[in-house]
Amino acid sequence: MVNSQDSKIMTMLAPVSASGAAFTTIALDTVQSGVKADWATVYVYFGAVGANITAGNFKLTESDDNSSYADVAGTTALTVTGTTDNGKIWAFQLDTRKRKRYIKLALTAGAGATLAAAWGELSRQKEAPYTAATRGVTGAEIIL
Repeated sequence: MVNSQDSKIMTMLAPVSASGAAFTTIALDTVQSGVKADWATVYVYFGAVGANITAGNFKLTESDDNSSYADVAGTTALTVTGTTDNGKIWAFQLDTRKRKRYIKLALTAGAGATLAAAWGELSRQKEAPYTAATRGVTGAEIIL
């Protein structure tokens, strides 16, 4: 089990509306403090999906240099159904030891989509983040 207190959270797509358009997402850099994290989870939240998002329009891509991206095998066949997937969260879990440095979400919304958001979580880092800022959040409290 991965301890959530040892994870770094990073925005990949701030909540945004886009009907029938490609979203502009932020790359998840799997290297923090000069060391690559072992695992990454990318979460994608859909509000109203609108028309179905077909295969190839919802996938992860990767790059060594944050410029030219290639599809991550196994993520290109996903579809999101407008009638049943509204208000749901999707998660991609990656062993980053086998991946390129930068991970990016490629998403083109269906017509009528109203809201989407995405964030990435790096875990099993060699050095655990110990402040809110190094964890990628505004504030953090540990309640015992």
